Amino acid sequence: MFRYISGTAWKRALLFASMLLLSMVTVASAITIIIDGTREAVWDTGVGGQLPGIQNDNNEGAIGDGYDVQQFLWTNDTTNMYFAMQTYASTIWTGTPRPTLVICMNTDNNTGTGGAYANCNGMTGIDRSIVIDRGAGSALTVDVLDSDPNTGNSLGAGTGIRVNAFNEISVPLALLGLNSSTACTGPIPSVVYFDNGIVDPDDNTPDAGTFNMNCGAPTAVTLSNSMAQSHTTTLIIFAISGVLLLGLFSFSAVSRRQSKN
Repeated sequence: MFRYISGTAWKRALLFASMLLLSMVTVASAITIIIDGTREAVWDTGVGGQLPGIQNDNNEGAIGDGYDVQQFLWTNDTTNMYFAMQTYASTIWTGTPRPTLVICMNTDNNTGTGGAYANCNGMTGIDRSIVIDRGAGSALTVDVLDSDPNTGNSLGAGTGIRVNAFNEISVPLALLGLNSSTACTGPIPSVVYFDNGIVDPDDNTPDAGTFNMNCGAPTAVTLSNSMAQSHTTTLIIFAISGVLLLGLFSFSAVSRRQSKN
């Protein structure tokens, strides 16, 4: 003999089960980088189907390892674009004048608009340049300009942290004139120029020409118990939720029939 469950009781049970399961799932955007100068795993593995871009650079014997770019990386979430520069030895940010990192970007992929900068491999069509140098403590100062470094006007600041050979930078997409769903989809011809502030050769990445950066619309990913999960996790949880709700409904119906017999 099944005990009869009132309509109000089983509705409350259904609501509680739904809230319990849904509370296990939240939605976030990939990829968000913590600017702390640490190369977290997401730089190499990506999240939610979004893998950071990477430009490798050879170890050049004429350039000291502390000034020599080994890798340059980039990615974005819906708010910021993130950059990272790793050198072959602990990056040298001291000296007079201070070493400076410049990122030249042709954000509209049109050489007919924007400025030009000889130090970025003679690049033309520069719509944004990001000028980075040493700040207080482990901080980096990050200035975003609306053209090349010589003629551009400052649009605002990003953030940056340096730890040993790894340097992380964050710049709002709005300052770059980009957004995560439309203007980020095409290639962005770019050059990285590290002026070491001394007479030794500076480093251009790449050695000649440009490389293409892309930023795209991040894939929404589910986070459960603070661990990034795939969309499959969401579907499984909602499937379980549906089965549980159907089971409770069937149990209620059977209970009513048994109570009438």
